Amino acid sequence: MLTLNHRTQGETEKNVVYAFPSLKDVSSSPYDLSDPNLIALPIPVTHILFQMLAMDKDYSTIFFETPGNTTIGTEVQRSELESLIHEYWQSQADAVSDANIPSDIA
Repeated sequence: MLTLNHRTQGETEKNVVYAFPSLKDVSSSPYDLSDPNLIALPIPVTHILFQMLAMDKDYSTIFFETPGNTTIGTEVQRSELESLIHEYWQSQADAVSDANIPSDIA
């Protein structure tokens, strides 16, 4: 997890987690990851997404999908993930409430 500053607006910060497709890609990354407190661990994508929900709303994860290519990534913002999950659950709740469920189903 890194804190990035905006190039032209120095007071604007963003906390980012980089998710690389392999441990080899971490070492060949063009990003400054020389901080000795940073540790690369193999973690499944689903675990990263669930961990994001526990983070503060200002966090993002940048997923690099193609091994060997650490210049093009897809950013997933924590607030965006939460919104998508909320929309999905709302649609499921609406589908259940629209269904004709008998009152004696138990």
